Amino acid sequence: MPGLYIITTFVLISVSCLALFRWKKEAMEKQHQRVLISLADNFNEHQAQIHKRQTALHRYDFLRYNLSEVMVKQPEIILDSTTNT
Repeated sequence: MPGLYIITTFVLISVSCLALFRWKKEAMEKQHQRVLISLADNFNEHQAQIHKRQTALHRYDFLRYNLSEVMVKQPEIILDSTTNT
């Protein structure tokens, strides 16, 4: 009889552990799916923004605007490649 109690206890603990691990796995999979959906949404949003900017850039008529007024010298930008700052 005591052996039956030990076996029953072992089986119940084993089943409980398996159920707990399965529940944790499902929770982790759901969280992973939410992260993937969020990343996909962000990616699509950024792709749309890139497309919008490219379209606007293609529509921009550079010859129509005076580039000398647009291009302003920026002395803080060093173009010399030998200087590594």
